[in-house]
Amino acid sequence: MGYHLSSLASLPIDDDVDLYIFIVGNGIRSRQQEELRGNFLNIAREIGQDAVIVDGFDENLFSKEVISRYFGENQEGLEDLFPALVLTDTHPDHLHLESFKIIISLRRAEQKYGDLAAFFSALVRFAQGRNPDFLRDVGREESDVATLLERANRIFMLQPNFIGIGVNINAAIEIWLNRMRGVRVGNG
Repeated sequence: MGYHLSSLASLPIDDDVDLYIFIVGNGIRSRQQEELRGNFLNIAREIGQDAVIVDGFDENLFSKEVISRYFGENQEGLEDLFPALVLTDTHPDHLHLESFKIIISLRRAEQKYGDLAAFFSALVRFAQGRNPDFLRDVGREESDVATLLERANRIFMLQPNFIGIGVNINAAIEIWLNRMRGVRVGNG
């Protein structure tokens, strides 16, 4: 199923739907967005009746509403991932702490899959069967340097300070790694 909406408040509640795919962007046209929108009807038809893809009439307002609703105050760096898809298992009116949500950069997905057509096919297969391999694939880190940095970031606390003013280098590394991955996963 697919919807074009003016706001999230217009999204119907359907107890049979357990996957929501929201298109988010910053209003700047890109080849990835155009390809996604060109495939919108095909994706909507192929994902089945228990999944829905949703696009906003006003991309900026709709994207801000989706990001605010699903990621709350935890939005730092998300716009760097645009254009993107937000995948979740929860209708926006029924969000709870355990709600699953992931943001997938279309640019990063295109790099990982070789082209967007292959990514869209994988997305459709995920929607049809909820194969967790898709989530691992879109979140997998390909850089050995980044993997090493991520592990070191978890082990070493890097928070130097001078006269009581400090910089949390671990947080900076985490932000950089998230941007490099092009994927952001969050709960709560």
